Amino acid sequence: MLARLHVQNFKCLRDVDLAFGPFTVLIGPNDSGKSSILDALRILGRTMREPLADIFRGDDEWRHLAWKGLDAGSMNWALRITHARRTWYYDLEIPPVGPVCEHLASKPSVGEVEVSSLKQTRLRERLADHFGPPGSSSDPRTDIDELFSQFAHVNFDTLDSLATAPRFRLNPESLRTPALTSRDAVLSATGDNLAAVLDRILSGPDRTAIARLETALHAAIPTLSGIALPSLAAHAGTKTLEFVLANAKKGPAITIPCAHASDGAMLLTAFLALAFSDEPGLILVEEPENGLHPTRLQEVVELLRKISTGAVGNTPRQIIVTTHSPLLLNYTQPEEVRIVQRDRERGTIVTPMSDVPDVHKLLDEFGTGELWYLLGEQALVEGKKP
Repeated sequence: MLARLHVQNFKCLRDVDLAFGPFTVLIGPNDSGKSSILDALRILGRTMREPLADIFRGDDEWRHLAWKGLDAGSMNWALRITHARRTWYYDLEIPPVGPVCEHLASKPSVGEVEVSSLKQTRLRERLADHFGPPGSSSDPRTDIDELFSQFAHVNFDTLDSLATAPRFRLNPESLRTPALTSRDAVLSATGDNLAAVLDRILSGPDRTAIARLETALHAAIPTLSGIALPSLAAHAGTKTLEFVLANAKKGPAITIPCAHASDGAMLLTAFLALAFSDEPGLILVEEPENGLHPTRLQEVVELLRKISTGAVGNTPRQIIVTTHSPLLLNYTQPEEVRIVQRDRERGTIVTPMSDVPDVHKLLDEFGTGELWYLLGEQALVEGKKP
């Protein structure tokens, strides 16, 4: 699990330190830096898949990515990953534009190294620096080869997922789109292949997955008992989504096309499809409140939290959410929320809501979202009262 990210001189992130939990919610106005935080994670993930020369392509790319362009110092990332009560480190420093261009130009082999070799070289160097050489007393329990094996098994997927995980901005109309089936279907950013993802779960080796998905769907929406995926006769290999209505009389099953289902039903089904898929490993959701009736927001928050703990789905999946909805925030806990602000000189500033003075006393009287709505980010961080 991603535990902590420290970023310097990347976009508006002048010097940002941010802790993550299994379920983390980022709040703040537009242009505060929420998207830049997600971009910083994605760039760091790309360094495990691509040569640095492909990511930082000279002066123009540096001006685009660096804090205040060429006036910035080095870009620095420090990522902490936790697993099995141990902490793993992945740190990266990119020097200012002149040195980075000269460095990459003088060593074109950087762009030619295979990803697997690059991973092994970097990680072995980091592990040796952290734990000492094989046989040293700094970590008598194991040697570098064993540590590398553990890191590779646990964290390559974590780091790779940073580069590939879509930012889900699910659109109810897109979710209703018929989709061409695929054995490797992974939910798209808008969800326009939801039918294909559900078909993959239905036809996959885990025969219990679709039954567990339908049980969770019925728990969230009692009027629905399951899903059906009929083929479209006019389009070979294409399926559409229908919902099976709960029938108290136990008569023949009745289905309705997804076109007649509510937006809330579509969005909850999409989140369940993510829960019962193995990819992406990290789930990034932007503004999950879009298209939802306010009465459904609590169900969405509770479902996402259950996915993050493994109470729903195949395995615990870390979830990071951005939102502009005070109503949605009312159903979160202060420990899950990070307040994102932007200062002209200091750049983005991130404050855990749990650090707000007397926040738990305030929550005896107000909801989390109410405090945000009534005070705004700055007054909230300063501990002012409504």
